[in-house]
Amino acid sequence: AGNDSMEKIYSHFQAWTEYDKYSVIEQRRPDCNFQAALLFLLASEEFKRRRYRVIAENILDFLYFRSGLLVRFSPDQSLVGTWGWSHVLKTVWFDDNAWNCLIQLLVSANYPELERKYGMKEWALTLADNMAAAFMSHFQAPKEFRPVWLGNLNLPHWGSLACMAMAKAYGASRRPALKEAVDIYHKFLEANVDSFIASELAYAAIGSGICYSVFKDDKFRSLASCFGDKLASRMDTATGNITAEHYEAPVGKHLADTIYTMNWALMGFQILAGITGEGKYRGAFLKILDLMLRIQDR
Repeated sequence: AGNDSMEKIYSHFQAWTEYDKYSVIEQRRPDCNFQAALLFLLASEEFKRRRYRVIAENILDFLYFRSGLLVRFSPDQSLVGTWGWSHVLKTVWFDDNAWNCLIQLLVSANYPELERKYGMKEWALTLADNMAAAFMSHFQAPKEFRPVWLGNLNLPHWGSLACMAMAKAYGASRRPALKEAVDIYHKFLEANVDSFIASELAYAAIGSGICYSVFKDDKFRSLASCFGDKLASRMDTATGNITAEHYEAPVGKHLADTIYTMNWALMGFQILAGITGEGKYRGAFLKILDLMLRIQDR
């Protein structure tokens, strides 16, 4: 109660339950659910706890059988395999669907019993094909770009994440159109390496790094390192923090942006350390990891 942003929140998140002095937002997003399901699958193995596996499967049952988020049929087939932004807003975003695609492929490859239950691989590959078609329309024929696909592909937040998913899908299918889309985007990135804020550098490092892990082409590793070096140069040497400057989050040098910057920088440096073996990236990863652990509300 008394939240100055209440009206704005309700307009953006149009499902909620009212209580005496507060409301609970009831929005359900597939990307967040896929991430949580993967977390609980990994936790069930790490901690040998069956209940974590049960939670993961409950989430996946919701996604595939109860949520209505997966587009199983569309008149022209162009949206089949996509997932709506939430169960009450059916818009299709490049970044969210990139995570949905990637995590389906990861779970499918590592949990064959879940692949059999949900058919994840085929849904993910169908999604990747339709994502690539929309992606190519944007870069090659902008007037034909399907407006139902949302996200500014000129920013790695959307473009590099789409490449991450398409690269993984290529690894599982060897479909040439997926590689073509990834190559086109990385030519664009190469021509614009100096035009991104820290958040976008982190997304670009993630996307290029994962592309290298699939294609083993040095151009992807070189570009990922370029973005990683630019990101590292913006880190505070004492704390590991990177100035919060994303337009959707509070801005300031004293703030750690864990929505759009530090979380993705952490993942970016982890990937860079893995594909290059260089200590500078592992050091940056550990410094940010230490910061993220220290600022947790216990």
